[in-house]
Amino acid sequence: MMNRLEQPLQFPANPFVALADLLMLVVLVLVLVLVQQSLVSTGMLKRMAVEKQQVRLNTRIMDLPATIKGAAPVEQYWVDGDLQRFRIPGALCFGAGSADLKRGARASLNVMGLLLTQYHGTGAAPGYGPFKRVEVHGNVDRGECPSDRVLALSLRRAEAAARALMQGGLWERVLVVSGRGANDPAKQGQSADNRRVDIVVVYSAENVIKRQTEEAAKPAYGP
Repeated sequence: MMNRLEQPLQFPANPFVALADLLMLVVLVLVLVLVQQSLVSTGMLKRMAVEKQQVRLNTRIMDLPATIKGAAPVEQYWVDGDLQRFRIPGALCFGAGSADLKRGARASLNVMGLLLTQYHGTGAAPGYGPFKRVEVHGNVDRGECPSDRVLALSLRRAEAAARALMQGGLWERVLVVSGRGANDPAKQGQSADNRRVDIVVVYSAENVIKRQTEEAAKPAYGP
């Protein structure tokens, strides 16, 4: 009588079961690869859409001094993903210890508010336009005012810039205003360049794509 340990193994009991398991594993791997590729493609599409909008906005803002008499130059000095930061040279923004915008800076911010409104739409609530928000950061140069007034002065500067943007048409609900004191200098040490406001545009990639799709669907000429 054959010992149980000596009995021949019946493997696979059903070759079709093993084949089905292998096919399921292959399908699962393919699905995971496709999902990963889809996520990468979606991320690239969003990145490209936002970059296109950033380039358009930057090009128009760079043209301000040439198109608006007396407008102060505005520079895009930092772009990171969905964030785009603009800055007017501090010496052209405010006098020492003052929160009153100089004429050239006010003119530039008025038109910048108009441009942002054209892209965002009139009255578009946060979450529904191409911009999640537009941040206005007020800054102070060390030594231009007593230390106990630094934060208050930086906030007043941000508020003055926000009012100039709203005069151009930008909706108040899109704006986020903050005073940064002297903690984020444009230049180390004392410098008039630190008397400034920064305008940070925060994009919604999904809404940018939606807006660009709507624009592409419009006929090139009227009906």
